[in-house]
Amino acid sequence: MVAGEVKALAAQTAKATEDIAAQVGGIQSAVESTADALQDVHASVGEINAADEKLRAALEQQTHELDAIAMRAAQVAEQVSGALPDLRQAVGHVDQAGASMLGTAEELVGKAKGLVTQVTRYFTDLDSGAIKVGILHSLSGTMTASERPLQELLVMMIEKANEEGGLMGRPLEAVIMDPRSDPRAYAGAARSLLTEHHVAAIFGCWTSHSRKEVLPVVEALNGLLFYPSQYEGEEESSNIFYTGATPQQQAIPAVDYLRRRGHNRFFLLGSESVYSRTTNAILKSYLAAEGAEPGAIREVLTPFGHKDWAETVAAIKRFGAGGDAGVITTVSGDANIYLYRELAAQGIAADTIPVMTLSIGESELPAIAVPEVAGHLACWSYLHELDTPANRGFVRAWRKFCGRPNVMTDDPMEATWIGFQMWMAAVKQAQSTETNAVRGKLAGMRLKAPSGYEVAMDGVNHHLHKPAIVGEMTADGRIVPVWKSSGLIAPDPWSPWLPRAESTAIARRGDTAQLRPLAYAS
Repeated sequence: MVAGEVKALAAQTAKATEDIAAQVGGIQSAVESTADALQDVHASVGEINAADEKLRAALEQQTHELDAIAMRAAQVAEQVSGALPDLRQAVGHVDQAGASMLGTAEELVGKAKGLVTQVTRYFTDLDSGAIKVGILHSLSGTMTASERPLQELLVMMIEKANEEGGLMGRPLEAVIMDPRSDPRAYAGAARSLLTEHHVAAIFGCWTSHSRKEVLPVVEALNGLLFYPSQYEGEEESSNIFYTGATPQQQAIPAVDYLRRRGHNRFFLLGSESVYSRTTNAILKSYLAAEGAEPGAIREVLTPFGHKDWAETVAAIKRFGAGGDAGVITTVSGDANIYLYRELAAQGIAADTIPVMTLSIGESELPAIAVPEVAGHLACWSYLHELDTPANRGFVRAWRKFCGRPNVMTDDPMEATWIGFQMWMAAVKQAQSTETNAVRGKLAGMRLKAPSGYEVAMDGVNHHLHKPAIVGEMTADGRIVPVWKSSGLIAPDPWSPWLPRAESTAIARRGDTAQLRPLAYAS
């Protein structure tokens, strides 16, 4: 019986080895297809073909070695009929070795496919002469008022760069996508920008939902996304550069400003989004740590595009009747038009219940500007009314491009400007648009921003070190600075008041700081 079992195990070993050899053959076919694709890209990729030949030779050698292992296993099985336990162990080792080799080969095939994409983009750029820049902002739907100015600003900067000779002696070409304010459409548009249009970088997204849709795409394809919106933090990616503010740079300074003015009760108002939920969770935990009682904080979230604010504003009015309450709002998109109209209609005045927005900038303000909003507040890292030489030039260029003498700039526009200028500088330094080369040059980069501050890109978490500025709204549609941080605020996105498990749970429920000490980017 022992000899029979040995024979059966030997047969199984031989079959397993044949299966491994067959799978390796399949891998060889995939690699050969990859080599063919690379040959079609351009005649000058011969070196890649040579590398592929070496890979096939290595795999063939591994196949021969496996065949030899199989033959040897059969011989040993015939000779050692009394060594069944040892033989079973040997079979296990062969299975493990085969699985390990298959995993390695699959990884090589994946890297080869990535190389095809990179080489295709390189030769596409050479053939067209242009460096393509992806613009991924909604030009229709509820986010239009927020995102369209960013798209137009990017076009302005691309045109200016071309007037000055382009980048590395080549023109820039804008490739514009409209995700129509549908967060799910951003991922497909990003994939198209990288795989069909072969853009060197993508500038875009506004909501956290849209960014989170794009994140796995840029990571899988090794693309670059420059994200200009303030957001909730709790994220880092080597393929995203975050030029908007984190809660430590916006939400916390906003609350502290109101607290210094004697407001110790807070109505947290937001959209049904990861940004609002996470920011509010951080603020509730922060205020609790500062001694706020549970009844001193109330939260209401509403759908995107919400229009009927009567009941919510009435609740705010009741909550703030004592005169010691303030509102922090993270409501996004055109819902703000109806919100501020209802605040005015119900007589919510800044001297009794100040409303501090973390979402409305000057470019959106004309739609809601009525005398009743005067005195309400906003917290950003940039305001149109900042009187610096750099900002005067920024505003002048924007108004000339738009052909409107009174058009406004805002914080996400400055963040877009910073991201684009840093990307241009990094490409020039690297003399390449290749992702890894540009990423290395961006780490620690400093830039004089229109705000007048010299901002810095953190070399570890890819967020900006930037200031906080509180502004007061006026009846004629301006936001005038009333307070500035003494310097730059570090951007660590991971909040000590929000456990990582809670952050993950919030992100899973929806569309998805204070700081650990960081060395200042140099």
